[in-house]
Amino acid sequence: MKIVTGYRGTPHITANAMQAFNQGIFGPGNHILDIGERFSATIVNASTIAVHDGEGVIQGVHFRIEPGEVETVSITPGTAGYARHDLICARYTKDQSTGVEDVSLIVLEGTPASGTEPEEPAISTGDILNGATVCDYPLYSVLLDEMTPILKRRAAQGFALSQNIKQALTPTVGTPGEGGCFCFKTLSEVVVRVCIDSGLTPGEYANAIITLPPGYRPEYPIYGSNEHSTYSVFEDGAVNVYPSHTFAVIEIRFNVFS
Repeated sequence: MKIVTGYRGTPHITANAMQAFNQGIFGPGNHILDIGERFSATIVNASTIAVHDGEGVIQGVHFRIEPGEVETVSITPGTAGYARHDLICARYTKDQSTGVEDVSLIVLEGTPASGTEPEEPAISTGDILNGATVCDYPLYSVLLDEMTPILKRRAAQGFALSQNIKQALTPTVGTPGEGGCFCFKTLSEVVVRVCIDSGLTPGEYANAIITLPPGYRPEYPIYGSNEHSTYSVFEDGAVNVYPSHTFAVIEIRFNVFS
């Protein structure tokens, strides 16, 4: 047995030990931490995409684009009459001779296809703790419909817990009746639960009973369950309820990335 986070008088904390520790916290998959710009991306032009700052984990390996910084990747222009799927990935590498590890942004280029849906390129996977030397974490897919790039955030395998979303929420002004609302985050979802004890009018909409947390809408697919009502979620994050009783319980779950 070895102590890791304790004084030993000589250097003894290894990258492998910290990777294992991070896996114990975040799980063995890939994750984006809820801080900074979360690697948001924008299309600069037909051949350039900018990726903004963020913090991520690939199988316990922490990587980042530092706060306020932006990195760009180049996309090979499309071909008239063809479509192509590319992937923007964070790629982990390990030099077998020196043991030096790194993470960098890369673009994996797909094969152009005509008349059929183009396939995404293959990614490299492996168990980093057990010596894998290459591992890809797809952050975005880029569909080139002939010459035009279409950017879509990939589904994150996980999304690390953050304190800024673990908060008690109160319904917005004008909420009918007395009730409560709270919001929490799992590793891959944000969950909003609204409880209204009374005051609803069956068959009439109660408007904007809650507004989803800023920055978590509307790009994420929303699904949920409800009791004694149906609900709608609008582009501004407002949730409207159409009740069948004077009370309702609504639970809304949405993936952190679409």
